[in-house]
Amino acid sequence: MNGDGAPRIGFEWALEGKEHGSYDEYGLLQWSNERLAGVFDELRARYAAGTPSELPQVTIAPAATKDNDEVSHNVVLAIHTWSDHRDFAGRKVAYTRWFYVPYHQLQGHPVSYRALYAALGALPPAPEPPLTVAVPALDPRDVMPGADALAAAALLASGQQVCLVGADGVPMAERLRFVDTVMALLPYGLRTRFSAATWTSSTTKHRIKLSFARYAPEGIQAVQWGQGADIPLDKHSATYHRILRKRDVDYPDLIGWLAGQTEPLSFNDADRSRVFELLRQSAFQSPPARPDPVPAPAPAPAASGDHGVVEVAHRGPTVAALAAALAEVAPTEDARPTLTALLEVVWNQSDRSALADALYRYRCFRHVIDQQEDRDHLYERLVSAAFQPDEEWMWASKRGALLAAEDTPDPVRRRLKALARPRWWRFGTWDRRYRLACTIGVLVFAVAFAGAGALQLLRGDDPPAQQALPLPPPRKAVLVRDAAEQPYVTEVVKEALRRAGYQPDDQVQGAPSVLVGYDPDIRGELAVNGLTPVGDFPTQDILIVRDDQEGFPGQILVSEGFGQDVEDQILKHHKGLLIIRKPYEELKNQLIDGKAEAAIVPGDVEADGYTPSEALDDLLPERRIVVGAGSALRSALEPAMDRLNKEGVRSSDDPQADAKAFVDLIYSHAPALASSAKPVSEPAGNSGDVILITSVVAAVAGLAGALLLVRRPSRFKGSLTGRHRV
Repeated sequence: MNGDGAPRIGFEWALEGKEHGSYDEYGLLQWSNERLAGVFDELRARYAAGTPSELPQVTIAPAATKDNDEVSHNVVLAIHTWSDHRDFAGRKVAYTRWFYVPYHQLQGHPVSYRALYAALGALPPAPEPPLTVAVPALDPRDVMPGADALAAAALLASGQQVCLVGADGVPMAERLRFVDTVMALLPYGLRTRFSAATWTSSTTKHRIKLSFARYAPEGIQAVQWGQGADIPLDKHSATYHRILRKRDVDYPDLIGWLAGQTEPLSFNDADRSRVFELLRQSAFQSPPARPDPVPAPAPAPAASGDHGVVEVAHRGPTVAALAAALAEVAPTEDARPTLTALLEVVWNQSDRSALADALYRYRCFRHVIDQQEDRDHLYERLVSAAFQPDEEWMWASKRGALLAAEDTPDPVRRRLKALARPRWWRFGTWDRRYRLACTIGVLVFAVAFAGAGALQLLRGDDPPAQQALPLPPPRKAVLVRDAAEQPYVTEVVKEALRRAGYQPDDQVQGAPSVLVGYDPDIRGELAVNGLTPVGDFPTQDILIVRDDQEGFPGQILVSEGFGQDVEDQILKHHKGLLIIRKPYEELKNQLIDGKAEAAIVPGDVEADGYTPSEALDDLLPERRIVVGAGSALRSALEPAMDRLNKEGVRSSDDPQADAKAFVDLIYSHAPALASSAKPVSEPAGNSGDVILITSVVAAVAGLAGALLLVRRPSRFKGSLTGRHRV
């Protein structure tokens, strides 16, 4: 998306990170406006998404500032990238670049989030004045909503949080494109309250409206990438979704009209009726009158740099004429003016059908488009204009012809494959019912024949039992850090590794396989060691005070890793307080002996003779226990980490025993060493009779089910779950 010639938009910025070799925690390094520094701290706390395993990622957030009792809305983009710096421990330092764009500048010039990201992300970390950047306007024809986008938009309109799942391997740019697609289906004014993130931790509690994660946290509606979601049958989300599907206008007209509705709106009940009214007005408006075609023959294609073709497009040349003009453009010429002219006349179903025919006839114009730097984007625009998801009845055969052609470009092929997924299991037509019935019949006979064959084998003499082979020795997994402050998590990790056939070791021996530590201390170590987070558990530090202590203590013990910025905040509010750092073991011993007046410890730690105090609750931040693992160990640890996330991390007098009991609920017991004893054989004939009876019952039941599907199809109309499936 090129911003040349586009209006310039002003912005403010802030840079979060660490200096090279720094011992400090993450914080603001530079900013363009002192007044916005406080806004940054609030946004960072409210829209924290966890520690991403891959960068770059993007977070979108709203921000409101007040001048003389007048509220101003801002659209905020946070771009998370790696810097060239490392801290004192040699860990890579991540930068978060915050950009504040006044919303009033977008009211007369609506833009997409991708366009903002492309323009602002290209700036240096500390931009110099003038703080303006050229951003192209939102192009309604660049949006192709699928089932997942329609579902997400309907759920957002009803005030729900939405989480996209199943997109783990999707690049960040495609996720940001999806965010744009969803918001294009809502009035533009909702961007004053909208938040999104291209990555979030599944265990992080957040307020982000539209997020991506491995699985949806509790209370957040899940939408499956590329497939959609079950729309609740309420008066809001179901209504919005129905209007999007039953609209009278095409998507470009709908999206263009919604982009013009820039009055600030919220997702709350107070504005919901207004949001729905704006959608109805845009979905059922009279389509714009199309210019009468000029009877004169289409002119020859314009030369490079000549915009004559664009001017002719507004006088009414047909899609076929402009497609022929584009096909005749020389490979060395700039095809954008002719391509733009072609896309501007694609208004209705007949136009889209003609464009789909032209794509097949002219081989997607690849002799011209392949020469362009942004060829993938140009191909996507052509496919988006010719194929709309809800018109499959019209383009199904054309899509098949393009996919069958050997010279169809790969970007076009990918887009076409994403349009329609195999749906032979849905009960939509007689043809599909017959196909399903035949499939079941074949499977039933296959089971029957397999059972008969097994019966013949079992009726023969039993072969001698073979001795089991010895198991291979257990492999070794290295725990480079033992979180002494949270031994229960460490013991769960060790026990899970043992169940998977590994031998855990607390010592550092070469490259680590598992990391257990606290965020942000562990930030960067995962990336340096090539590990991926598999667990992310919140924990809250608390202040505990000795029972005989009267009033606020004069000194407080903390562990060596206690954050310096938190200490500064505490000392700012409590003058004269002495904070003493101790190794955790020494701190624990002083608590056991009752020698410490007070201490700051993890929230689940209990000490005899000490009582939790709320005196510092507002100043003590939430910390997170992070478990990272190499690719070979992820599958071994993920079930335990997922279960631990649901049940929570707890303190224990015997963490090893409790961890073993916890893991017993998740994993099967570790395989025992093979014995040389022979297994006891069952009496001949018993197993064969059981298999014969099972095969006959399966064959009869399967054939009955197949006949039922064919002869009584009305039983299977609609969704099998009883809820509308997008």
